[in-house]
Amino acid sequence: MKKNSTYMDRAMQHRDPRFARILGKLGYTTTDMAKAETKPEPKLEPVEDTAADLTAMRSAYKEASGKFAHHTWDIAAIKAKLEAMDPPADDGDDDEIEEDVS
Repeated sequence: MKKNSTYMDRAMQHRDPRFARILGKLGYTTTDMAKAETKPEPKLEPVEDTAADLTAMRSAYKEASGKFAHHTWDIAAIKAKLEAMDPPADDGDDDEIEEDVS
């Protein structure tokens, strides 16, 4: 900070244009005002989950686990939970079982 820095100098260097407007009306003007940066608004992806699909998935989860699905879970989360609960499919290969020959 400068040695001779006053409140007016610091206020004029602030990026909020309200300071410059108010102090400009009082006779303090400067051209080195920083422009306020605005962030772009994030784009939201459309939700494709319909209420009927979500209700069907929740009832399938209740039948499979015996518990209610959490109210914040979407269809993808319920599908992941159902896939995690399903045991691996038995493909019928019994060749891997070794018999004791001794």
